[in-house]
Parts: sequence; C-alpha cells; structure tokens
Amino acid sequence: MNVTLRDWVQLFRIHQWSKNLFVLAAILFSGRLFDSSLWVLVALGFASFSLIASATYCFNDASDAAKDALHPLKANRPVARGAISIKTANLLGIVLTVLALSLAYLINEYALLLILLYFILNLCYTFWLKKMVLLDVFCIASGFILRVLVGSWAIGIIASQWLLLCTFNLSLFLGFAKRYAELDSLSSDNFVESFPPDKKPPQKQELQRDVLAEYSLPFLRVLLAVSLAMTITTYGLYTTSSRTLAVHHSEAFVYTVPLVIFGLFRYLHLVFRKGKGQDTAWDLVGDPQIILCITGFIALSAFILIH
Repeated sequence: MNVTLRDWVQLFRIHQWSKNLFVLAAILFSGRLFDSSLWVLVALGFASFSLIASATYCFNDASDAAKDALHPLKANRPVARGAISIKTANLLGIVLTVLALSLAYLINEYALLLILLYFILNLCYTFWLKKMVLLDVFCIASGFILRVLVGSWAIGIIASQWLLLCTFNLSLFLGFAKRYAELDSLSSDNFVESFPPDKKPPQKQELQRDVLAEYSLPFLRVLLAVSLAMTITTYGLYTTSSRTLAVHHSEAFVYTVPLVIFGLFRYLHLVFRKGKGQDTAWDLVGDPQIILCITGFIALSAFILIH
C-alpha cells in the first residue's frame, strides 16, 4: 500500500501543533515582545514540543491500531488501515523523540527536563492514565502547563500564577468537552449511519474509550460548567492582577475578557448543538465566529501591548 503525504500528516497530527502555541504565552505577556533573541528560543521550544507531540501520536497509533480499525473515523488513520506499519510508527516515534530532546537541549537544561517530563507523562497517558477517570483529562491539562513553562523558562522569566491557572482551567474545559463529544457520539442515533454501507459496525462498547464507562453526559455537563467558570474567573483575575499592570503599564487587558467569554460560549455551543468537540484543533479553525473572535483577541492584545 502506497503511503501518501496525507498519511504522514495524519500520523504526525500536524494540525495538532496549534496546541503548542501555548509555548508563546509567556513571551506575549512578558513585556519583551520585540526581543528577537527571545523569539529564537521560543521558536525552538515550539519546534521541540511539536516533534515530541508527533512522537507520542506515533506511539499512540501503534498501541491502538487494532481498536482504531473498528472506529468509523479513526479507521482512516494510516496505522489503523495498514498504510504504515506498527513497527514503522514506533521507529518514527523514537526518531522524533531524539530530535525533540536535542532541540530542547539547545534551549537550556530546564527546557530539556520539561520536554522529557512531557514525554514521560504522555507515555503514561497512552498506556495507563487514559483509562483512569478524571486523571485522563488532568494529564492532558498538565501538558499545557508544561508548554507554558517551557516558553517562560526558555526566556528566563517566571510565568504569572494566574496565567498558569487560566491555562490549566482552559485545558480542563477543552478536555472535558472532548470526552462529552466522544460519549455523546456513541449515544447518537447516527452511530450506525456513520459507517460505510459495506462495513458492519461493531458494538458501541467495542469503540468506547475504556474511561468513558466512568463518565456520563450529566456528570460531564457539571465538569464543563465548573471548568468554564474557573477559566473565565482566572483569566479575569489575570488581566486585573497587580503583576499584569506592572509589566504592561496598562489596565486595558480587561477589555479582552468579553472576547474570551464569547469564544468559550461559542465553543460550548458547537459541542452541545453542532456535535463538535472530538478534534479541538479543527473545530477552532473551522468555525468563522471563533476565528473572528481569536483574530479580535490577538488584534486587541497587540494594540494594548504596543501602546
């Protein structure tokens, strides 16, 4: 079977690299936005995280190949349909890991330690933690904290505690939204219709993540409401904190709060009413209103930082 460029893109999950933009958070809000030497270090951090993330996807696809082959969507992954062998996926995972750690070493020893910690955390997730209720999502959220820390330690600053808390709460919100979407899709009447006519669908429990048996839609709605409220609260406190005012000499960041709230509410609408949420990266770049919201947030933040 010929391997296409699309197969490599799917294996490495190139579109998921957008999550690594959290590495940029520290420099964007550090007051040193125009220091080109710092951007080189942050770019190395972004590249290192992207490579290590792709490595974990290779290991994950190799581990879940048999189960993914039964899924109406995941069956199209190159390892699941046999376009790329399990052995090749594992070998690529090792190569990408070495490259990622090498780039992290070029930054400093702290970045290397954090990237290595992220790798170990994701291996634990792939083989154990993704089967443990709540810990599965907390593990994902911890990965985003590590992204912010790599970006801050790379340029030698201490990330704001409110920025870290906001990142963690936002990650919990998105993680629980993903679990809700996965569970809701299995509860949908369209479950059987999502399979090709010539392919007999397996039983729903065969496709279900092991951990989904410990969740329920009402429970996840509560978790989403709580994590959403915490995200909005911590971001609001970040924009009004004394440290933020001292670094940026401006109280204007509070005006970005409505954009953040709208973006979160819009995403919740996509999950509850449009059946989205299983692939956060695609959902965020595929909705015009969220794109407009993100663009407005970036433009307003840039205006505040410049002035």
